Amino acid sequence: MNSIRPKLPIYNHMRTFHGEIHYGDERAMTLIGVNSDRDWAEFAEGEVIAASSKTNCYRVAMGDETVYVKRYVYTSSNKIRHWCLPSKPMTEVFGFQQLQRLDIPTLDVLAYGERRVLGSLRAAYIVTRAVPDSMSLEDFVRTKWVDFPEEEKRRSFQKIRQQLLNQIRLTHGAHFYHHDLKWRNILVHKNNDQCELVWIDCPRARFSWIAPRREAIVDLSSLARSAIIYLSVYDGYRFLKDYLGPNATHKQTTKLLRDVWKHLSRRLPKEYLAKLDKQHENTTS
Repeated sequence: MNSIRPKLPIYNHMRTFHGEIHYGDERAMTLIGVNSDRDWAEFAEGEVIAASSKTNCYRVAMGDETVYVKRYVYTSSNKIRHWCLPSKPMTEVFGFQQLQRLDIPTLDVLAYGERRVLGSLRAAYIVTRAVPDSMSLEDFVRTKWVDFPEEEKRRSFQKIRQQLLNQIRLTHGAHFYHHDLKWRNILVHKNNDQCELVWIDCPRARFSWIAPRREAIVDLSSLARSAIIYLSVYDGYRFLKDYLGPNATHKQTTKLLRDVWKHLSRRLPKEYLAKLDKQHENTTS
């Protein structure tokens, strides 16, 4: 089976058992070699944004716009792991569609495709349109926000905080969970002199009505990974209290704070550990 279909799929499940299937814009598929003699699974053009043994992401010019091509190629050691399961790019397509339905700014998907052999995933890709005038929330805070005058820092913090709070309450209220909501996966996009937050990279996104608190803690602890470096414990407490709603008690908020910290402490960020070491040195010196 080797087919091209113009409309992107809606539901998150395996697209083909054997062969190749492609969806979306033919220009994007041609860019990576779907409609040529080149094997699209070997695509390696443009600027390398991220690279690993099986995942590579490239920033590429396509006519007058910029796109991102994320490509997965699986070796013999991890072929069985994805047998008959939806690919990560397929999950991202699904996640972006659900975010759009919830009016959460996110990425436009131009194309998606996968290759399987008897249900075993061998390769997959996703092509998304770049968001102009944007940077990750992590980069924004580290390179810009920390140098703002105190009053401007306070105002921008409140705007970003409220927007993020509204977004996460909306998604969790719909039982939808990003599951990798780190600051690097949230873009700060300048739009008509206003900054809007754009959610990206969601290869683990899903709906879940079972144990919603546990699902929410995954997202909240992802947000906390960078928050504990730049913000105070009180800032975290106030965010969680507002997340729970106006009727939340101190006991409920404290319990959630402890649960988030318990999940986060399994693997604390290196920057936070370095911050603790520096504080300890200053205390003992």
